[in-house]
Amino acid sequence: MFMDDDLEFPPPEDEVLREIVEVAHPFEVELNILVIVNHRLTLEGIAKSAREEVSKTRDGLRHEDPELIASQIQFVESVYEDMRESANHLAVVGLLTRLQHWVKRFAVSKHLSPKKRTKVRSYAGTLSR
Repeated sequence: MFMDDDLEFPPPEDEVLREIVEVAHPFEVELNILVIVNHRLTLEGIAKSAREEVSKTRDGLRHEDPELIASQIQFVESVYEDMRESANHLAVVGLLTRLQHWVKRFAVSKHLSPKKRTKVRSYAGTLSR
């Protein structure tokens, strides 16, 4: 028969037992997966697409005037810069959405509710001409 006395446990002084292990908060995990990694992958995709498009533009216009080529490449790069800016804006929206989700979750867990709003009376259309 198996007895507790048969088990050997390390002594409490063991370094392993004194080591502090940090556990990430679920908000941090969500933020990393849904916002940060998504943003990084989006920017990487935009950069890859921009490189391909610039290369195609150079190849397609290789017999043209260098100023025309530079102008077309600048146009392509500006389009992709707009995409990067848009990706940054979407990351902010994602961040705020996750934050709103967690604030609501916290409020519900603490049984908090927003104060009731008072209805604003509208006087539109009540003034005589």
